Amino acid sequence: TVVARKKKTTGYICLLLIFVTSISEAAINMDLTGLFKTDRSSYLSDNSTLSSLVETAQESDTSFWRMEKIRGSRTKNDGAWSHYPSISVFSSTSSSGVTELFQALGLESSMNEYNYAGSTELTNALFDVKYLLSSEEIPEYSLIQKVTLENGYYLYRNTQVLPVGFM
Repeated sequence: TVVARKKKTTGYICLLLIFVTSISEAAINMDLTGLFKTDRSSYLSDNSTLSSLVETAQESDTSFWRMEKIRGSRTKNDGAWSHYPSISVFSSTSSSGVTELFQALGLESSMNEYNYAGSTELTNALFDVKYLLSSEEIPEYSLIQKVTLENGYYLYRNTQVLPVGFM
């Protein structure tokens, strides 16, 4: 009976050690990589800059165009947040036809969203994505030209987009 009690006690101690180790690892991991809170002021910090850049594009170009934020995005709905026409949408009422089209073109999409991620020069031209916003400088080339820099955000212009009539 002594041997049986010793095995039973050893089993409980091992189980307790595994439990303590798991909880400790989870707590340390959560502290290092877990949830970070964002206060309202930091979440709204770039609103005036983005509004100014959108206004710059609107004043210089009265044609139909779209704009996307390629670096520094916070949500899939940054276009709606900052009042610019965008191809990225996260909505429970997303169109399945648009989702299927985005998937066929290699763009990011799922049941309730479609997104600019995965876009190419061709999809930019097809969807008339003429302006790009970025919190980082991106290399310019013949199709992408820097328009302006304001408070850490760059506005770029895509020089080769197709007119709406093409669609």
